[in-house]
Amino acid sequence: MKFIARILFGVDMSAGILIYTFFSVIYGVSFDPIILLFSIFCSFLPDSDFVPYLVLKRRMGLVSHWFFYHHPLLVIPSIAVAGWFSSNIWDADKYIMFIAVSGVTTHFIHDSWNVVGLHWLSPFSWKRYSLEKGLHRVSDEAVRLYYNDVLKISSIQSVQDEFGVRIEKLSTGSFILFGVAVVSLLVFTLFWFVEKHLVPRPPPGPSSGA
Repeated sequence: MKFIARILFGVDMSAGILIYTFFSVIYGVSFDPIILLFSIFCSFLPDSDFVPYLVLKRRMGLVSHWFFYHHPLLVIPSIAVAGWFSSNIWDADKYIMFIAVSGVTTHFIHDSWNVVGLHWLSPFSWKRYSLEKGLHRVSDEAVRLYYNDVLKISSIQSVQDEFGVRIEKLSTGSFILFGVAVVSLLVFTLFWFVEKHLVPRPPPGPSSGA
């Protein structure tokens, strides 16, 4: 299905891979597929509100899944606290925290790159800011017109159609970013494998026992 391809090769997937690779290199840690999946998960985490949106959209008259978890002012600090505790549990310094916070933050930045932007200060302020064509505040009228059109389409769509319309379409830039992410991950993994399995290690020194 097209929407699956958009997820696999989209910006959030690429961001998750790049964030994992970057902080793994910075902290000098070994390749860990679980942490890689965790990084990708964090890059998609805010969109988990799509599930309650699909369940409640008709009952509550919702036009956007951003109503639930797309509140950067609340979500980013919450993730930072959860990541800090996770880092302590996994004895991973602040490695896990930085991956988690970077994942959700880049997701919100990505969401701001559209015509209606994102309400960065919600739920305390619903003013939207967009990065498309430079940082600017989006007018309330532009937001209202946009969601009026969305509501007309959404009311007659199936779940599959909802995914297809709301997930960003792939572009040349998306594929380039995904390629960069995968190559970066492969290079990191290759260096880790060579260092761990092929580079000869010095023999242990003599024991200090009598």
